Amino acid sequence: MTAGFLDELDIRVLDPRTPLVQLLGDFRYRDKKGRVFTCPEGMISDLASVPKVARSFTMPWQLTARPAYLHDGLYRYYEEWEIERGESDGLYHESLLVIDAPHWRTSGQWSVLRGTGWRSWNRWREVRRIEPASPPPPPIEWSVAA
Repeated sequence: MTAGFLDELDIRVLDPRTPLVQLLGDFRYRDKKGRVFTCPEGMISDLASVPKVARSFTMPWQLTARPAYLHDGLYRYYEEWEIERGESDGLYHESLLVIDAPHWRTSGQWSVLRGTGWRSWNRWREVRRIEPASPPPPPIEWSVAA
């Protein structure tokens, strides 16, 4: 199965003083196993929050916005989608390759994520203990190869 984004990323800035953006329509990604993950309309993201010391290893957010939004959805909806951090990070790497990012940059970006992403993962686990996912995500769908 060919992995790829199934929709354009349609977002709006919530407040120009913050990095937060909101989805204006559903945003879907099909992985190479054929699973379709849908980040729901209304989902808020900071795209890619990268520590300052690691920014030289990462690509500009304009190039990685689609993989970053997917990854935020994977972290946020890990319970509903029954997905763990390692697989979420692997799907982020896969989606970077889908957008034809240079391999040496995707490896650097993925390494930064594996080294620092645990903070975000733990934060979402804590948030989910006290409040449900909002907006709730659709379940994972499966694509059937033609």
